[in-house]
Amino acid sequence: MPDSKAGPAAKQEPQGASRGLSPEMQADLRQIYLQGVRADLSALDALLEDLSQQRRAWLEIVEGLRRVCHNVKGQGSSFGYPLMTGIGGSLHDLLRQAPDRPSPAVLRVVEAHVTCLHRVIADEIDGEPGPQGRRLIERLRALTGRVVSKDPPALS
Repeated sequence: MPDSKAGPAAKQEPQGASRGLSPEMQADLRQIYLQGVRADLSALDALLEDLSQQRRAWLEIVEGLRRVCHNVKGQGSSFGYPLMTGIGGSLHDLLRQAPDRPSPAVLRVVEAHVTCLHRVIADEIDGEPGPQGRRLIERLRALTGRVVSKDPPALS
């Protein structure tokens, strides 16, 4: 995880959608983002639960996960959470290359990504990730590379 929790009180230059807005508007946008991303994380959890209960087909779940991840990776940096963009991007890449059938290794890597996304939001880890955050993203990407190289890609 990143070296320290920047948190809302930290002095940072606004990023993305918040740039140029008053501090009050920035705070409002941040709250709207956090509500939306928490809903996205709940959707990811529900899809993983569907998978564990075998309520839906694997490829249908992968497509649902990809749709949600697209939002997570696209919005993170705009609202001051570049670590969400990095983790979400890594997960999105994994899901684009997901095999036709789930493997235990792929499932563990998907779950690791989702756990990290939850942690970033729960701990309000905003701002630039720092060395530990960058290492985390590198490790997740390395895990992704390992599991997709063992399984032939089904989705491109």
